[in-house]
Amino acid sequence: ILAPLVAQRELIFIFLLFTLGLLLCSSRGSVPAFVVGVSVANWEFALATTIIGFAILLLMLPWNYPTFTLDIFHSSSLKDSFRARLKVWITAVMMTLEWPYILIGRGHNSFCQKAIFWMPQYGSREGFVHAHNDLIQLFYEYGFAGIGALALVFWQLSYAAYAGSALTGSVVAAFIVAMTTFPTHVAPVGATVVIIAALLARGVLF
Repeated sequence: ILAPLVAQRELIFIFLLFTLGLLLCSSRGSVPAFVVGVSVANWEFALATTIIGFAILLLMLPWNYPTFTLDIFHSSSLKDSFRARLKVWITAVMMTLEWPYILIGRGHNSFCQKAIFWMPQYGSREGFVHAHNDLIQLFYEYGFAGIGALALVFWQLSYAAYAGSALTGSVVAAFIVAMTTFPTHVAPVGATVVIIAALLARGVLF
């Protein structure tokens, strides 16, 4: 999320530290956020960032050593992680579509209280207290009222957003990573996202 803010030639060494951090955190979902966010912030970094992101993604795949063969279609954590997320996303959406939850959701923090009872049904190794998709969790807890409020925020941000803006790149990166994990539910990360969005909304040049 912060990488687009340092995607500048003058800050190349700091940017490389962020890139190393991305590799060490082993989060596959953050790779497209990194690539797209940095590309939006600075098009000069786009090609190099895409190549770096692809290389990092390859390193994160479940290779079998020492043969270096992939184990994606059998027992890999990659497949199980995606399968578990997909089931939870579908279940959360279907439960929200019930009346009247489709309008106002099931209430604050209700996902955390319910999801723990879903997982034994799937036999998944993933333990969920968050939906691993902030948009779906927002819909589950606040319905169309919550989605409408978020849409209003993005509508206001759109007036200040433009390609070549580091803040725009960070907001884009935050949105992408929120589609596979739960950054806004981690207090320091959520606060950082709010600050970045506020600076963008105020038209701060960055």
